[in-house]
Amino acid sequence: MPGTPDRRHGPLYEEEINLDPLTADPAGVGALRYRGDLGEFRLRDAAGVFNPRSGGALFGTAWQYAASEAVSTTTSNSYQEKVKLTTPVLVAGDYLVGWSALLCTASANKNFQARVQVDDTTTLTEIQYRNAIADQDYVLSGFAKVTLTAASHFIDLDYSSLVGSSTSIRWARLAFWRVS
Repeated sequence: MPGTPDRRHGPLYEEEINLDPLTADPAGVGALRYRGDLGEFRLRDAAGVFNPRSGGALFGTAWQYAASEAVSTTTSNSYQEKVKLTTPVLVAGDYLVGWSALLCTASANKNFQARVQVDDTTTLTEIQYRNAIADQDYVLSGFAKVTLTAASHFIDLDYSSLVGSSTSIRWARLAFWRVS
């Protein structure tokens, strides 16, 4: 197992693993013990004792992903939804939202726009872009931390033409996970 700043290198030694139904936490850094009174494993690292199977790490929990890979095209000046991610009911906390898409217009010197929103109220990013060359691809990508309430939420990626020219989008993807 590769080392990290708060975890020690190397394997656990046999004498450090104790599966007896004890009621004490492990003593040495890197020691693992099953706590029968709690019904869980406990691991000690430089920062203290935690259950490595739950609660020890929130990052990456509540993972969600949505994608629309196919090409969609519009000439509308109003935003069109390309992809939408709907979460289950969440625990209140901080979450990371990531997005990416490929956009372009069929004509040179035409404008288009795109945005990513949470619950159609909070805009995480909004861009307006002018193609210098016909069918020149523009990569939209980024991520943002958002604080969400205990509820179900949705995140969507929208796009539109600004001058009635044909604007297309493909490979639109949204990712979402809890960070704290």
